[in-house]
Amino acid sequence: MDDPYEELKRLIDNGRLSILYIDAPPRTVSSAFFRSLAQIVPACAYEPFHFSSHGFEKGLEVLLERAKEAGVYNTDTPKPIRLVAKEIARYLPPDSWGKWVPLVDHFIAIIRDPHVQLHSLVKRAANDMFYGKYGASGLSDEQVWRLAEKIGNIFKEGGSIAGRPVSGDFDRTSWRSLSEHLATLDAHLHDNLQKRATVVDGFLLRSMPHAVMSELVEQLGIRCDAEMLQKSVSGWNANATAPIKRPDCDDDDAYRTRVNASTGYEPPLEETPPLRMFPAVFQDHLKHIALPIYVDFLRRPCRVGPRSPQALSFLFKHKIGNVTLAERNPVTAYALLASLNKEMLENSEQHELVEQLEGLSKQFPDHTAAFRIIDEVISGY
Repeated sequence: MDDPYEELKRLIDNGRLSILYIDAPPRTVSSAFFRSLAQIVPACAYEPFHFSSHGFEKGLEVLLERAKEAGVYNTDTPKPIRLVAKEIARYLPPDSWGKWVPLVDHFIAIIRDPHVQLHSLVKRAANDMFYGKYGASGLSDEQVWRLAEKIGNIFKEGGSIAGRPVSGDFDRTSWRSLSEHLATLDAHLHDNLQKRATVVDGFLLRSMPHAVMSELVEQLGIRCDAEMLQKSVSGWNANATAPIKRPDCDDDDAYRTRVNASTGYEPPLEETPPLRMFPAVFQDHLKHIALPIYVDFLRRPCRVGPRSPQALSFLFKHKIGNVTLAERNPVTAYALLASLNKEMLENSEQHELVEQLEGLSKQFPDHTAAFRIIDEVISGY
């Protein structure tokens, strides 16, 4: 068999294949986002590099196979064929990432407030640990928090959960890997970064999926009529289109089954746990790594979604079960507002922004520590 890397490169150079790549920490809505794009993109590969060894080489073989299935060698198939691939950031370490960058036409980083993301990740790990099987569920929040310190120490020092190895230094959360990936792209693409990279916030995606997907497909240059756009948001073919399946999962994996059965984006119902709820080992990671990186990505010009206090006012108006989005996710709301480019705002907008931020600070004293970190990160730019 020909070298998959060289063959993919040849197909790309000849204008027959174009790869869109979703890069993400775990538990950031990335699987749902992948399924969304899979409704409107002809070729898809879910976590192709997710192998315990030789992941990059095996993943390239998977990608080439998906391209073949989509007709990349058929003369009557319109070119280029779009292929969307999604992977957890840590599965592409620096050496593999450096080789991967030249093959990708457009990079999409999907992020989420790390308080909510880490809580979801700890919940996943706690259930795996308790039941001894990946994808299991059933623990109450109280049971999850009881196991959080033990899980945090494994994430920090390394070990195993449910028989699966866990490397140390919080590699499992993938925030460092995602940040390193963007730094490499900055160096490689220079002024073209905004044209070839997009940041998507998972909270915004679930809160206003039609608006975010509409802006995204335009940025990606995907021809998408109103019916196709709606198809990317809801009405997904459950268990049919681009099923979520990766090499290290059992066929009866409960998590995979749930994701495949979904038919569209669900609103963000999770509430943000205060920093103090996390054991100290996680607090350090949140304060010094995850939250600063999250804010850095939010402030990037290539982030899709609303970019003014007025456009973000829906956070204080839209209610789910009599609770506004800002009340449910105050750290996300504060980070989205604080990361706005104030130089691009009119005086009246700057005044509105100050009022919104001060209002959140007064209303949610439990999140003062997170608000302070966000302010410190923003003041550093």
